[in-house]
Amino acid sequence: MNKPIRIGVVGLGKIARDQHLPTIIENPNFELAFVADRAVKLDIDVPYYASLTEALNAGFEFEAVSICTSPQVRYELCDQLLGLGCAILLEKPAAASYALARGICERAETSHQCCFAAWHSRFANHIPAARDWVTTHTIAGGAIEWRENASKWHPGQDWIWRSGGFGVFDPGVNALSILTTIAPVEWRVTSAHLGIPTNVETPQYAEFCLRHELAEVQSTFEFHEHDVDTWTITLHGSDGSVMELSDGGASLAIDGVQVTSGDGRGEYENIYDHFHKLISTNTTDCDLTPLKLVDEIFEVASVGALCEIKV
Repeated sequence: MNKPIRIGVVGLGKIARDQHLPTIIENPNFELAFVADRAVKLDIDVPYYASLTEALNAGFEFEAVSICTSPQVRYELCDQLLGLGCAILLEKPAAASYALARGICERAETSHQCCFAAWHSRFANHIPAARDWVTTHTIAGGAIEWRENASKWHPGQDWIWRSGGFGVFDPGVNALSILTTIAPVEWRVTSAHLGIPTNVETPQYAEFCLRHELAEVQSTFEFHEHDVDTWTITLHGSDGSVMELSDGGASLAIDGVQVTSGDGRGEYENIYDHFHKLISTNTTDCDLTPLKLVDEIFEVASVGALCEIKV
């Protein structure tokens, strides 16, 4: 394509403002065509609409849309876009459930429409090196520790605590997206426990075990109120080698030795480069394995009540 792809952004929450908009504006392959949000209005020089419906009714042309709303409304929004021929990028998690996300992706394929379920943590700099380690080692076991301050990273996001918002699995699914891309094998959920505060509908705490053949990965997800966040995946090889991917994929150590960073590009820079390639070839990239694992965890988990929290 010689001309920049005209792209709209629907949903102007924290992730759209911090990542999507700046990345689109700086990428010469894209041109920001419009933004839409019923509550947030930004001071930027592009058409603003209160909803996707209002944007569509305006009648101007665009080739792509990034959906950055809360997961609960994604299916309805895509229902408006499927059949129009535009490419669709879905911020993670793709929809409010695995079934709904699968429905979006299947309909996109049927209509020969580019659809990209974007797992941003898969585009961190050290993911290729971590995958290389896995290809040369037999995994004997490991652990995932994903703990973050909810008020710091999800301010005012009441939706995250409501049905379809995933609670601690909204950030935690990033860990699952990393694991399933560096070790793309069939992981099974063998046990799980969820802690749900009495005044919300989604978990604040989760611990579960993932298993592949003889390897078990013990996992803990937690929303806390501390200053220090932990986003670490540790895998042990049968030969004694240890790989530790930390800071959500921004740091990597193999056998205690830090691996030099990659090209320094940000996750969202890589995401939009990939999206451009998908659009250019009219290809769909909708791997929903991380979301399927979340479904399985909810299916097998025991549930305990936690004290009320401030939301």
